[in-house]
Amino acid sequence: MERLRGDGAGRPPLAGCVFGGSILAAPFLASLYGLTAGLAVMTIALATTTAFGVHGARAASPEIRRRLLAIVALNGALAVVCLGVLLARL
Repeated sequence: MERLRGDGAGRPPLAGCVFGGSILAAPFLASLYGLTAGLAVMTIALATTTAFGVHGARAASPEIRRRLLAIVALNGALAVVCLGVLLARL
């Protein structure tokens, strides 16, 4: 379980790398399998990283929390836009 949270030695947590990788993979999936597949992966990745950000903001100091929540709000808005476009394409 420690691997999922990071070990504090400067290495990012495994779960964060997986979801960051899925954001990077979404355009390639879209080019291979179509826009709908890319949008689905991007929506899930953005929604999950938004949830991670909200959870991380609870433990952050007040000055970092404010900036983190602003980024989380932007990330959440992008997830909603991706979901809307995905639903419109279905």
